[in-house]
Amino acid sequence: GINAEYMGDASRKIFRIHLVTQEATVYQDAPEGQVTSLAFGADGTLYWTSALSGRIWAKHRGQARPELLGGDISGLHAVGIRVDNSGRERVFVSQVGEIDTLLEFYPGRSVPRVVAKDLGGLTSFQFGSDGKLYGTLSKKGQVISLDVDKPDSVQVISEGYLYPNSIVVTRQQKIFVLDGAEGAVIGIDLLTKREGLIYRDEKPISGLVLDNNGRLYFAVPSQQAIYQLAQTGATSLLKKGDELALPGGLAFLDDHTGRRKIVVADGYGVKLVETVEGAKGTVLCCASTAFLDAKIGDAAGVAVSRYHHHIVTTGWRSGTVQVFDVRSHTLLQEATGLNAPYGLVELEDNVWIVADFGASSLVKLTLEKDHVLEVLPGPKGFGYEEVLHPNLTPEEKNERYRLYKTQRDRALHKKYRKVRKLVKETIKMKQPQTPLQGPMGVLAEPGSTRTVLITENLGGCLSRVDLITGVRTYLVCGLNKPEGLAWAPRGEIVIVEAGTRQLIAVNPNKPGEKRSLANSLPVGLTALSPNVPAPYVFNDITISHNTIFITSDVEGSLYELEPDWRSKHDEL
Repeated sequence: GINAEYMGDASRKIFRIHLVTQEATVYQDAPEGQVTSLAFGADGTLYWTSALSGRIWAKHRGQARPELLGGDISGLHAVGIRVDNSGRERVFVSQVGEIDTLLEFYPGRSVPRVVAKDLGGLTSFQFGSDGKLYGTLSKKGQVISLDVDKPDSVQVISEGYLYPNSIVVTRQQKIFVLDGAEGAVIGIDLLTKREGLIYRDEKPISGLVLDNNGRLYFAVPSQQAIYQLAQTGATSLLKKGDELALPGGLAFLDDHTGRRKIVVADGYGVKLVETVEGAKGTVLCCASTAFLDAKIGDAAGVAVSRYHHHIVTTGWRSGTVQVFDVRSHTLLQEATGLNAPYGLVELEDNVWIVADFGASSLVKLTLEKDHVLEVLPGPKGFGYEEVLHPNLTPEEKNERYRLYKTQRDRALHKKYRKVRKLVKETIKMKQPQTPLQGPMGVLAEPGSTRTVLITENLGGCLSRVDLITGVRTYLVCGLNKPEGLAWAPRGEIVIVEAGTRQLIAVNPNKPGEKRSLANSLPVGLTALSPNVPAPYVFNDITISHNTIFITSDVEGSLYELEPDWRSKHDEL
């Protein structure tokens, strides 16, 4: 989230940015600085919510540490401050997901007041000069107004959005709405009810805010960047963070240029990282295709097909598995309806095994021939320069916006580009075995299309699963939150043990034995929200020529390690 001069990023820190010098300083360090939504009080107090921890914080000017206003709030999302005529500040927060409510917090009281229920996913809101709440409902695709002292006063202002997730209300009774699914900023005049397209971006964008001088800003999560949006529709980069945002799954890619690159599932998209020292990550394909069904850009795990023609991603937010063409970045195949998929591996051509953490199962995906799924890429054919170009007449601007809305309506009915459907088949485990306990990483066994190795994050085990009989064999248990895994030299398996922040090596031929290769790693971030899988970001590894590459969810970085592969037996 961002709020004028303040922003939160994947490192779980809140930064203060000087708008002139663009210098960034840490305002609140981790872990309290993990932020979902920000809002300022009239006296300069900064309030923020953390969906991962289920907490709401307040930090007054000059205060060293923030004050905890509430905790263990399921589905915590947006925060907003209303200042009454008496000058009293009232703090409101929304819950989204299964629990869909608006709450008001009172100073000194542990139990908040329930203002409204079943609104439809209040992803963002602000209060106008008239005292009303104006917000976006992601489930209904609407912009609404609400008197917080009259819960039955909900009024629909605008609708037809794919995924409205940010709103700004000005003193001039104007509203700016961000449709995250379309990367579009829509302006609404509350007095005349007229709407207009202000800006549109092909990249997923979020966090629309307005500063005290009337300037709009938005964030591009895949770039860790903030842009200023001018009234003409032009943008200028304010601040860009690290190259990686939420790095998770890893895979090697031979892009047929003779250079090997690392493909990183980066939370909001997919990035390529050169293995040459000093090279920076570059965006391979923006995950805007994950928006086709009104989903947030989503990439948790990633794999590369055996002939390096396809990149396959999993997304626990959207419950999807998507297959992209390496060269054109086109979405070719898709499976939807999974619970929380993480790791995956290609078993044979066009056959994938996926670890579905949320469903406690392994899922086999195959390409169904002679069947297509209708999917629309986003509206194309015009850009923001045309919408707000000074040479356009009001009638021409209205026609541009009409075209945008027409294409947006078509998107709701999915009537464009054809994507082939991946068929799901859940691997049936032999009874009376217990279900898989939080499957995350998946690894194929050399020369076999029948068995795979998996990490069970919640069960703390490395297991072998026979995909035909459903028999599970425990190789090593007693692990603390194992996640990614990879084959290493000498036939060992290296596992990220996130709970102890270690890399461990296991010999599958010697069940029960393990040894540490590295410790004190910056991994092990956990989520406390019921709307987020407990592991949150996938700490994955890949190995090449005795070198280990591992993602850090704590720092949002990619590490290169060269451990001592010798065992104690070698030293004797």
